[in-house]
Amino acid sequence: MAPTLHRFSEILLATGLALAVSACPRAEVPAEAPAEVPAGKGNCGPGSMLRVELHGSVTASIDWQGPTLDCGGMPRPEGQGARLQFGGSADPADPERRLTFIIALPGLERGAPAAEIPATVTLIEEERGRFYSSAELEICWADVSLQMPDDSLGPNRYRISGLVYCVAPLAEQNGTGGVSFTDLRYSGWLEWSSPQ
Repeated sequence: MAPTLHRFSEILLATGLALAVSACPRAEVPAEAPAEVPAGKGNCGPGSMLRVELHGSVTASIDWQGPTLDCGGMPRPEGQGARLQFGGSADPADPERRLTFIIALPGLERGAPAAEIPATVTLIEEERGRFYSSAELEICWADVSLQMPDDSLGPNRYRISGLVYCVAPLAEQNGTGGVSFTDLRYSGWLEWSSPQ
């Protein structure tokens, strides 16, 4: 599949997740969600976190860690890298206002660190059914500073951490808004098993 089609698939997957989320106020990923979207597990393991300052259509200071963070990760179809997912509350005072980040890393290889690889970032405002994405814009890149097996997380699971940065806002895919950030720092896990 050509790279542009893979980026288009990120939009389609985010659309499916956003529609499922808008029908489910608690925004848990339903069992019938596409297998390519990693479902949050609620237990991300010690040291997991996501930190980012969001500006624009979504304004929030995110510092998710411990039990406030859902995360997961799995390979993308046809061996095209991996996809990470992080979710949590946008506002500690309003736990129903949840956000989900999906970070696609088409150039990521199993067990290897990476620098300045292209990334597709999708941000979903769960209770509003709105989503923002860098798909097809080629504005985001990622550094993976750590990717190593961690048996405490389960078989084929790797601890992964790094940084994502974008040079332009994520465009709203079902509206006219946008969300910007500079550095998004993450640490979670990635299960290198074949997609279902």
